[in-house]
Amino acid sequence: MYHEPAYTLRVIWACMKKDIKSALTERVFTIIGIFVPVNVLILMSLFVLSGGQAPTAVVMHDTGPYAQQFYDAMSHAHSFRLQIASASDAQNLISTGKIVAVVTIPADFDARIRQNQPLRVGVQINNLNTSPATGYRLYPLPDRFNPRHRAGVGRYVAIRNSRSARV
Repeated sequence: MYHEPAYTLRVIWACMKKDIKSALTERVFTIIGIFVPVNVLILMSLFVLSGGQAPTAVVMHDTGPYAQQFYDAMSHAHSFRLQIASASDAQNLISTGKIVAVVTIPADFDARIRQNQPLRVGVQINNLNTSPATGYRLYPLPDRFNPRHRAGVGRYVAIRNSRSARV
């Protein structure tokens, strides 16, 4: 049913007056109704502005195809800003606070993957604000990295503070 524009504007005006009157009489709920969305907006902005890419050095002791795929998977995870470094350079970078993590790919990385053996990837994290509840993080690896995941090699990298991670 078609209504004239004047009728529609009267309905909108009446609703607006009712809402303003309600807001002025119920001030606590008005403040909460404004405070909660603004607070969520500020918190979400902080998460976005804090950045999701941790500066990370990768020490490549193995340069085989699986090690390269592992490096590529990490670089495409949108969680790291990677740079390849030697072990001494990586230690210097983490001690000066220029990076937050060092990932060390062992020399037998490709050989162990080919033999379906578990392996450890060294991970050193410079995280001063840790707690047991948030000490572990799981980073999923894409299927293109690990074609043998059904053969016993895991599909996640579990990282614990300053310890090795099992792949």
